[in-house]
Amino acid sequence: MPAGPAHDSRVRGAVDVGEAATVKLRLPSTAATTSQWANTWVSMCADGDLVHGPLNDDRLARVRYDLSARQLRNIRNAATSGALRRRARELGVQLPSGYVDSPSSRRINGHPLTMASG
Repeated sequence: MPAGPAHDSRVRGAVDVGEAATVKLRLPSTAATTSQWANTWVSMCADGDLVHGPLNDDRLARVRYDLSARQLRNIRNAATSGALRRRARELGVQLPSGYVDSPSSRRINGHPLTMASG
């Protein structure tokens, strides 16, 4: 096997940086793609369920983001691991307002939490 990052043509602008047998972490390789991933992550955080819930190739992934579930999972994994923030710093990309690595969940099983009165 050649040394260095392995490029995956299925994820445009991403490189394999993980060595785990179960999950390979992919990161963008250019500043433009890093910026796009960060902006997509902020939008995913606003959607709530996409941050913590399952990602499927459904209407939301294709219509709202014009990305596959696999691409959204790559973005989520990179963001929540902190690797996307590190890549942005390496490439000199300013992260968008509202960017967080690990957003808090205000939902349980897809339903918003409500404050108990008492």
